[in-house]
Amino acid sequence: MVGRDGDVAIYKKKLDEVDSEAFNYEVIAIKRHNGYEIAGVKMPPAEMYPSDSQWGEWAFTCIDREDADKRFVQLKEKLLMLPQQLCLMVKSVVVVVLAKLN
Repeated sequence: MVGRDGDVAIYKKKLDEVDSEAFNYEVIAIKRHNGYEIAGVKMPPAEMYPSDSQWGEWAFTCIDREDADKRFVQLKEKLLMLPQQLCLMVKSVVVVVLAKLN
């Protein structure tokens, strides 16, 4: 790991070529789960990478550190906005419900 601040991290990843010294950066919003059970095996709560389908929204592959740092800041800002967006959504639902009651 190159760096982490809260729930956003930058990882330096070596490319798959065997003899290559090349690498890229992965910038992710860290996800969590509260534990679960699969086929009788209990998995404890843990942190994890976003899923493949969330790549491009909550995780990015960058070819250089400058781009990775920009994505890092963008993800931090996006995470900070989530509580405000949720609050606005709840207020909108309340307004609709109240309008239907009247």
